[in-house]
Amino acid sequence: MPGGSWLILIGQFFFKYRDLVSPVMVIAIALMQRPRLLFGSRHWDAVLDAAGVLLALSGQILRAAVIGFAYIKRGGKDRQVYADTLVQEGFFAHCRNPLYVGNCLILIGYFVILNTPAGYLIGVPFFAFLYWTIVLAEEDFLRRKFESSYVSYCHAVNRFVPDLRGLRKTLDGMKYDWRRLIRKMIVGG
Repeated sequence: MPGGSWLILIGQFFFKYRDLVSPVMVIAIALMQRPRLLFGSRHWDAVLDAAGVLLALSGQILRAAVIGFAYIKRGGKDRQVYADTLVQEGFFAHCRNPLYVGNCLILIGYFVILNTPAGYLIGVPFFAFLYWTIVLAEEDFLRRKFESSYVSYCHAVNRFVPDLRGLRKTLDGMKYDWRRLIRKMIVGG
């Protein structure tokens, strides 16, 4: 493991228990403080809520697009980071972690709607740290398993910021799998 081995260990822990840790943190943060009206105004609060809904909806749409075009095993294998293949098609050709980008948009939207100091000061940094360490753990695994192929992929594709140039061309030859999307929404994974 590289110099940040303790971050990779934390990421492995979060990967394994994220289905427990994430909802517990979301609920705990919601219970810490009552939501506030933006500027004490119902009008501005409605504007803020609309912005939060748009952020969360954009994250959900991104996740649905990723899952329908090319999907990775979200849960790994036995709740450990794992991959049979290095997925580089679909949205993964434009961002190495599009599902996590979608999750972050959903969470930021939630915290904007909640509009509490706890959401902004605890929730946003906590989930940024959670996803950062999970990504480090996944990258460590992928680098060891796929070696130079993964290193080349990292040089060509951004970790979090999607480069949407050529996305239409990437998706042109692909078929959207509605059944997979529905199955993943119902069953998860």
